[in-house]
Amino acid sequence: MSNNKNSNYEGTVLVIEDSHDSINLIRSILEEARFRVLIATSGESAFDRLIINNPDIILLDILLPGMDGYETCKLLKSDERWKRIPVIFLSALTDPYDKKIGFEAGAVDFLNKPYSPEELLARVKTHLASYRLHNQTLVYAKELEERIQDLDAFTYTVSHDLRNPIRAMDGYAHLLSMDLLSGNTERNTYFLDKIYENIIMMDNLIEDLLKFSRMSRKPLEFSHIDMNSLVHSVVREMREVFPGREVDITIDDIPSTVGDSHLIRQVYINLLSNAMKFLFRTPLSKCVQICTSAGEFL
Repeated sequence: MSNNKNSNYEGTVLVIEDSHDSINLIRSILEEARFRVLIATSGESAFDRLIINNPDIILLDILLPGMDGYETCKLLKSDERWKRIPVIFLSALTDPYDKKIGFEAGAVDFLNKPYSPEELLARVKTHLASYRLHNQTLVYAKELEERIQDLDAFTYTVSHDLRNPIRAMDGYAHLLSMDLLSGNTERNTYFLDKIYENIIMMDNLIEDLLKFSRMSRKPLEFSHIDMNSLVHSVVREMREVFPGREVDITIDDIPSTVGDSHLIRQVYINLLSNAMKFLFRTPLSKCVQICTSAGEFL
């Protein structure tokens, strides 16, 4: 897209023309219609202009000194930086063969001299709108590709994380069925409890994934975050969610950072919630430490 400094411009037009009369006419027509106009009087000088400015559209005369308009257009279209910029040829040449060569060189239109101001503006605006629509389509396509990649990663995470509790339930269900067939009922309650625990684990995992999915669709809001205050707040919240669970939580001094406070808070809620659920089911020492090491949170 163009590097317009003034957002009031309708767009930036590079005019490659060696006739001063034509230059003055085109400039007056375009500037009156609130276009920013750049001028180059030869194909060679046009590339000097292009290196500094990136126009939205190019008006190119065919009969130029040195490198003619056809050669200039071919070079433009061979360069990745400028090949998508629409080029309209301006020429007094009327032979259909000349137009054929122009289109083969990469032009989107061919305007015969003399032309009316209305026709020039109509051609410029039409191709400019098409160019911008094309660029916007490329942006949307890139965003769509990124979303598809995110969806693929999300799907992989879901399938991978859900596989463990499903396998555990399958194993306990198999053992339970074997005991029932053999008439042994001593371990039934144990196996059923284990199956129920894995069901809860799956439910919590799905809920966490859905929360993350909802939050990831929102635009990130970056701000300065007092991590000590945020983590202590989450710990207090978790103690209220899990009353009566004696878990020793130690928090080291955590440096402040810049990020999305809502997303980071949700990450800590999920981590602490999962830790407290796990510790509640284990006879091991119930301790959680939140610290930093080599610049990374642990």
